[in-house]
Amino acid sequence: PQLSDLAEERNFIGIINIAELHDLNGSHDKSHTRLLLIAPLVLAYMVLDDLTPAHHALARLPENVSLHPLSHALAALLASVSERQYENTYGRAQELFQMSQQSDFPDPRLGNTLALMVNDFVDEFRRRTFALVSRAFACLQVTEAQRLLGLGQKEVLSSELYSRHRTIFTKLVFLSEVANDNRWQYDSTNDVLRPVNNFLPGLVASKPGPPSSRMTFDLVANSVAASEV
Repeated sequence: PQLSDLAEERNFIGIINIAELHDLNGSHDKSHTRLLLIAPLVLAYMVLDDLTPAHHALARLPENVSLHPLSHALAALLASVSERQYENTYGRAQELFQMSQQSDFPDPRLGNTLALMVNDFVDEFRRRTFALVSRAFACLQVTEAQRLLGLGQKEVLSSELYSRHRTIFTKLVFLSEVANDNRWQYDSTNDVLRPVNNFLPGLVASKPGPPSSRMTFDLVANSVAASEV
């Protein structure tokens, strides 16, 4: 099967298996066409939150290919995720999405594949961040949620790619709906979110302040990451 078909099916394991096999066979290829394999491969690993092989895939690119703008965009996004720069991740994902949809993008089919996978990555990244926040906080100020989750205070911009039309449609979703979908309660009076917290009650405070809230989140993120190694 084609990688584009697997991307539409959200078969990321299939993408990894095929791309790794073909890239191994063409490991001496120094042309930019190698990105036809490496770009979907890196994004598939990122969707699955398997960052080490994603780094390895980019690292084995020859120097001339690693200097390509697409390689730079992938590396920048991967760096933000690896360093837990939550506020930068959404912006860099959007930059990669926009690059893939430019009229002068070298391969339109690859562009559509990457756009699909970037959206899948953002969805999964936000879901995992929701889960981490639920472990870290008994409540969370909406302004802090905006930074960690890439959401607006009054509304959320949620983009869904329709690959057949190669168009991105934007719909507005109220923050309270997003909270409910992720088993959070939105307290509009105090402008805070209260996620269900059954994981680490000893680490949370009922009213986390700006200095300690991010520290608590980073502590939980580091603990979870260490436990998954």
